[in-house]
Amino acid sequence: MTSFKIISGNQASFSIDTNMYTMNVVHKVLYWLSGSFIISTQKTGNDVQVTLASKEESADWHNTESMISQMLCDYALREIISEETKDIRNILYIKAFSNIDDFYEYESSDDEELQAASL
Repeated sequence: MTSFKIISGNQASFSIDTNMYTMNVVHKVLYWLSGSFIISTQKTGNDVQVTLASKEESADWHNTESMISQMLCDYALREIISEETKDIRNILYIKAFSNIDDFYEYESSDDEELQAASL
């Protein structure tokens, strides 16, 4: 997040570089801000310009800026972890929804072949 500017007591703006944070991350952060703010966005090149208007008369912009920065980092990290563990999750899904008897049958036939080969 760059150039956080307080426009008035109830308005602020900032920009987010989409080379640093994906649009999925940006949308998740803006969704969680939508409870307290009216949000308008404009995408220009690689930047998303965000304007927040507080639903209250005034807002604590220092805490808001800190919260947005933390949320951007949090969702970016969640996205990295999700991508890195995608294959493991797929394996677990396949095993969970497969016919468990097929695994036992396959394992037992391997054991029998190994025992026969050793004789």
